[in-house]
Amino acid sequence: MTVPITPEITVLGITQEKGHRKVSLSDVLRNIPVIKRRTQESGCWPFDSDELIRQLVRGERSLDDPLLQAILLDWIESEDYNKFTNLETGEVIYAQSAKRGNVVYATRKTKKRDAMKNALEGKVFDYPVKGFRNRRMTRLLLCTVNFDRSKFTAE
Repeated sequence: MTVPITPEITVLGITQEKGHRKVSLSDVLRNIPVIKRRTQESGCWPFDSDELIRQLVRGERSLDDPLLQAILLDWIESEDYNKFTNLETGEVIYAQSAKRGNVVYATRKTKKRDAMKNALEGKVFDYPVKGFRNRRMTRLLLCTVNFDRSKFTAE
């Protein structure tokens, strides 16, 4: 891999002169910072989703479990990549998987939010009621959900 550099740029901790410097994959891998994990799961999600939900519903596990939270944070912070191979040319492309909290996830959510914002822009959702100064009518249904915390748990 060839990396273009300028006098102000530092590549792998070494200030370079003008021109190009060959950077090997082993140089890049040697300089990757060590990832500190909270658990021994290496960022992998060790649970079967259906079984975990059953355990949460039965009360065998809790969302307040520090181990479960640590494993979730390790999973969120791990960077997983999808590998795409062109069967005709053999070209390989790696793309980061979308996970809650990473750039790919945020980008997708931003696109969805912007699409909704653009669709709603300029629309009128309510109108004044004749004869009343402070009353308005709308065709939107607004729902507020409340629940008794003494009867229902967070799970």
